[in-house]
Amino acid sequence: MAASLWGKVYYNDLFAGQLQQQPGGRCVFAYDAAYLEAGHPSIAFTLPRQAAPHICEQGLHPFFDNLVAEGWLCNAQARALKVDPSNRFALLLAFGHDCAGAVRVIDPAPTAEPSIGLGDPTAAAALASRASLSGVQPKLLAVKEGVAYRPARRDETSTFVAKLPSGPLFDIVENEYLTTVACRALLPDDEIAESEIASLEGVNERALMVKRFDRLPSGAKRHFEEFNQLLGKRR
Repeated sequence: MAASLWGKVYYNDLFAGQLQQQPGGRCVFAYDAAYLEAGHPSIAFTLPRQAAPHICEQGLHPFFDNLVAEGWLCNAQARALKVDPSNRFALLLAFGHDCAGAVRVIDPAPTAEPSIGLGDPTAAAALASRASLSGVQPKLLAVKEGVAYRPARRDETSTFVAKLPSGPLFDIVENEYLTTVACRALLPDDEIAESEIASLEGVNERALMVKRFDRLPSGAKRHFEEFNQLLGKRR
């Protein structure tokens, strides 16, 4: 991660601005002048287009904070970086390459690479894509090749989220799959996420493979924000 704790923010692969953590924990996001001049959209409802920087006195702005991983994935990322899980800026810098929606955060000058081995093939597969996913259920990003799935690699666009069994909730994968089948039957005119239970290369447990609604067939990213982001609330 960058020694100065700052990153480049991209919206649909366009450089949108810079995010920086200052001494004392204050975070500053500033739009790039060229991005504003070109008339590109705001990256978030709570971060409207403006020349003046957006300042958050304590920690990440809620929009960025809600891009940081949770639960199992957050802990695996922290072990790989050798930082405390509460160091959310460091986690976003190292693993913000592929986030939900159209925004990503890139460390321009990392001083060290995360140790992704960890002796756990599932964790290694999840960390390799440098992705940040919310939610406490173990999950990782994947792509489909033919009829088979494999974990996404760094610097490629993932198209599926692989959701794994979660501790004592051994049947959570089957339950969620049946729920989507029921929704599809009850709401035939609505768009329901495409999903199936399948094996994932290099991972022992079968996973629920959910097609990402925020990735279009063209490879473009669909922007969206969840309620915490819209309301300016952290997790």
